Amino acid sequence: MTARYAIYFAPDPESELWRFGTRWLGRDPVRDCELAQPRLPGIDQSRIRQVTESPRHYGFHGTLKAPFALAEGRERADLDAALQTFAGQYAAFEMAPLRLSNISGFMALVPGREEPALHDLADRCVRAFDTLRAPLTESELERRRPESLSSRQRGHLEQWGYPYIFDEFRFHMTLSCRLDTPERDQFLTKLQPLADVSADTAVAVNAICLFEQTNRCAPFRLTGRYAFG
Repeated sequence: MTARYAIYFAPDPESELWRFGTRWLGRDPVRDCELAQPRLPGIDQSRIRQVTESPRHYGFHGTLKAPFALAEGRERADLDAALQTFAGQYAAFEMAPLRLSNISGFMALVPGREEPALHDLADRCVRAFDTLRAPLTESELERRRPESLSSRQRGHLEQWGYPYIFDEFRFHMTLSCRLDTPERDQFLTKLQPLADVSADTAVAVNAICLFEQTNRCAPFRLTGRYAFG
């Protein structure tokens, strides 16, 4: 099966934010190993495992360029060279501390304010690496359930391979599958004390990361960190 690649933001692996996110999801995508997940009072451990299954598969991250296969004639080395060039021309910045939130039914960490620099980074990543991306197959398009998208989102999906970009972009670091309101509220309340560990710390955005997946069944691994400047 074809490998896929994604360009993500991931925190410094020595940061409290990284330790919180990887431990909560139960997997370290750098070492490609599972981690013991924290316990939440009143919530069964098996349920924590279930609700984090999807984000655990992708690894703790914020999406900049959604997963894609390489275009015909392109190789992993081409992507690596493009990432090095892009990162070398970009300046580091900080975003506001992240807060635990509900985003479209998912638990996620989001910046506490608008972040134009982060939005600009995502926009540039979408455009800069698109020549390396293979077009979506019909099955991949269908998997995105285009009938549930707005006309604007469908246009983004067809042209750029992902619906939530540019005017539809909202940075977030996913922590769960979609949950019904009562259960989501329970999780948010119980998880808040753990999420508060980095709640007052600005987040350094000083690199972009390459995550790789050998096939659709395999979890994504963080295989490259490209420092800005």
